[in-house]
Amino acid sequence: MKTRPGISAAADTSMLMIVSALVSLTTTTCFAGHAMKWSDVPQAVRTTLLANGGVSGQPVDKENQTIDGKAVYEAGIKGEDGKIADLVVTEDGKLVEVKHDDAEDRAAELAAGKINASEASAPYHPTIDPASFSVVVNNPYFTLTPGTTFTYKSHDDEGTEINKVTVTDQTKKVMGVTTRVVWDRVWLNGELIEETYDWYAQDKDGNVWYFGEDSKEHEKGKVVSTKGSWEAGVKGAQPGIVMHAAPQPGDPYRQEYKKGEAEDMGQVLSVKKTVKVPAGTYENCVKTKDWSAIETGNIEHKYYSKEVGNVVLETKGNDDNKRVELVEVTKTK
Repeated sequence: MKTRPGISAAADTSMLMIVSALVSLTTTTCFAGHAMKWSDVPQAVRTTLLANGGVSGQPVDKENQTIDGKAVYEAGIKGEDGKIADLVVTEDGKLVEVKHDDAEDRAAELAAGKINASEASAPYHPTIDPASFSVVVNNPYFTLTPGTTFTYKSHDDEGTEINKVTVTDQTKKVMGVTTRVVWDRVWLNGELIEETYDWYAQDKDGNVWYFGEDSKEHEKGKVVSTKGSWEAGVKGAQPGIVMHAAPQPGDPYRQEYKKGEAEDMGQVLSVKKTVKVPAGTYENCVKTKDWSAIETGNIEHKYYSKEVGNVVLETKGNDDNKRVELVEVTKTK
């Protein structure tokens, strides 16, 4: 499951002025909630979101708290100035708060291509000491136990997509580090369209690093592309972190790096989300925003659960309304 919404909708000028005023008058409130489908959001809330720069079909979180006894909903919008804000709306459609976050704004600028990855942080060249890494990956939010297969399912205009992520017992040496090989396959309407071998290792502090991938795109049974393949230590490529030992909301971080080819970024947005998918209901999930610093409008949100030790939900697409949901987790004996 690698990074593959830029929300761009022109809002009424007067309404944006109101939103700006609200920003100056409100203070940030922290909520914890769970992701909802657009169709399940009250009409009054949808109307307010659309009137303030939202997009039909976008993800909306229903918060666990209430305001004056009314259910609370939160969703992100992108204004004409490119700034990202979270709108907090009660079930009757009242806009009660507009929240801005410096780290979020920086992430939005990266995703929109207004600043490049090199401007987002200092020159990237992490020091990799093989003695500080282990092939045993047991980070609670990203656990790789050989023999485990995570199966995901999604639907879109092209049909039904099945994604199977299998943790193998194979290893691969990358930059002197022994990494765990993960076999990732995607089928569209029963036909294999992508097959990837990913390489991960965990450092002594508990951070999970991504060291590269061998990726192949298939069409009618034949390999048609290996674009996206890269290996840390080869041709300037560098590994990145896919899950921190103790994830907390903060600044963006690199998940991979090969200039012009593999520049995925990540950012933790919350650690208290509740997600319901076919495999179950999971509380206190880590929600991340993932995007590519070299592709515009290509943002994904992922939800990681300690109960599963991996992703349980991924939302993506131009309007972020495609849901890739965990269906089952199987383990070989």
